[in-house]
Amino acid sequence: MKRALIGLSLLLLSASAFAQQLVRDGEFVVHYAAMSTKDLSPAMAKQYGIRQSNDRGLLLVNLQRETAPGKTSPARGSASGTVRNLIGDQQKLTLRPASDGSTQDLIAEFDIEHLEFLTFDVDVKPEGAKRAMKVKFQRQFFTDEN
Repeated sequence: MKRALIGLSLLLLSASAFAQQLVRDGEFVVHYAAMSTKDLSPAMAKQYGIRQSNDRGLLLVNLQRETAPGKTSPARGSASGTVRNLIGDQQKLTLRPASDGSTQDLIAEFDIEHLEFLTFDVDVKPEGAKRAMKVKFQRQFFTDEN
């Protein structure tokens, strides 16, 4: 379990490092990424109960607390949100923990279509924070329809 969670976290952090998909608020940092569930390894999908499909997306949220300049440690928290397409169809995001004691990622599945452009609105509340952090981003999905 720990190896799969580390893999999930590394996948998230490598994606966020490439695109700088993060939000900072005081001592807290939220890394986030959205992808097709087809991009996960079968073992990772099985470990977290994620259904791999061309029409399913996965939102990954990772919480960190800055302990010193340039140094962070895992933080726990909760999140909720929505995802909507360009014509306003909206889906509620039910984020659930994927954790192993010291590390906690939050994950949610949602429906996607080929070439769909989605807007994500997520409120992330780290434990110990005075307020929720707002995460808003857009992502287009390219699915293999063959």
